[in-house]
Amino acid sequence: IGITPALSVIEAHKESRTIFLVWSTRDASMVEFFLEHYNHLDHKHGFNFIFYTGTQPLNLALLEGLPSNVKITQSRPNLDILIPDIIHAIEFSGMKSQDNFPSCCKCQAIHDIME
Repeated sequence: IGITPALSVIEAHKESRTIFLVWSTRDASMVEFFLEHYNHLDHKHGFNFIFYTGTQPLNLALLEGLPSNVKITQSRPNLDILIPDIIHAIEFSGMKSQDNFPSCCKCQAIHDIME
């Protein structure tokens, strides 16, 4: 399954839930597809961690001016650390939107991505 179903879920629940997207892909065109369609979603109450593992360079024009809730890292995710950190951030930090994400979260894996 590709990223298209995730875009549908974000669109359907963007007003009622904080959605975390953790996505790893090696296809630069899929990252570019996501970024082109993301702007139409108006998804302000969620976080998108994209891990690009491919060798083809990403279109730098698309990477400029990304919203603060979209982070693209050019490495593989350590899901054993990242997923528990996301859960911890939600459960113990009172995080409700991107506005208080970096300051409320004390999880090192998430801070590493956000920087």
